[in-house]
Amino acid sequence: MTQYKKAIEAVAQRRREALLDARLYYGQLMDSVPAFAEAERAYRAAVLAVVNGKLAAAEAERLKKKRDAVVKSLKADKLLNPPCLCKQCGDTGLADGRICACALKLITDGGGNIEFPLRRFDELDETLFEESKRPLVRRVAEELKIIVEKGPLSKKKNVCLLGSAGTGKTFLASCAAEEALALNRSVIFITAFTLNKRLLEYHTGFDAGKADTLSPLLDCDLLIVDDLGAESVYKNVTLEYLYHIVNERQLRGAHTFLTSNLSMDDIASRYGARTASRLFDKRLSYIREFDFGDLRALNVQKRKP
Repeated sequence: MTQYKKAIEAVAQRRREALLDARLYYGQLMDSVPAFAEAERAYRAAVLAVVNGKLAAAEAERLKKKRDAVVKSLKADKLLNPPCLCKQCGDTGLADGRICACALKLITDGGGNIEFPLRRFDELDETLFEESKRPLVRRVAEELKIIVEKGPLSKKKNVCLLGSAGTGKTFLASCAAEEALALNRSVIFITAFTLNKRLLEYHTGFDAGKADTLSPLLDCDLLIVDDLGAESVYKNVTLEYLYHIVNERQLRGAHTFLTSNLSMDDIASRYGARTASRLFDKRLSYIREFDFGDLRALNVQKRKP
């Protein structure tokens, strides 16, 4: 069974278990709460009488309200009628013929799909930056938070954080990941090395579960690839599949975040004009270049006596 089928089945099984619990609870109420049992039996008898033409529907409705009042007094409505955890798919795992976000999240939440410690935007320590750079960093953090909060409604689909090592790019990306997860969105946050490895596995795979390697990268709400440019370039794999992922996700309106020590020109040279045109499309991309040195080195220097 593929990852997708397992996730869909897990969502459906979760719903079956909730309904089973509701039936068991119903039986307990019938056995132990006389007021509920009496109201329930009266209502069911009234429904049968309406079907047989022996009672007016209005009387059955009156008895239903009486039964519902007992349920409300017991605070048992959600236990007897558990709501679906996912309104989009009704806890079936499928929405509009595709895997639902709730099922996809079961996949992306596990299996090494979050490779970095997650942080929050309110943890940003501006004192680590030179005073002249603090407004830029603050603005980037605020804008990234807005992009994530808007989700698919955001016009900016690609986010590129570029600059030398140690400038806070990965920290900001981890804040974006945490924000998206808090909004119950599916997130994959991996290094370019891991991405490249998965692309090679997909390219060379022949088993029935081959699609499971690539599909989550295309379907997750937020894909973050850290340190683009540090990975090797595999012939017929790295450039081709990176373009496919960026292009397909852009067409689907999904967010793709990249961090890199490379400049825009270097990325265009390494990955080709087609990929660069997608990543750096001004209409659809948010691009920020951090033009200052390694914060870690700078702060070590500051601490020296």
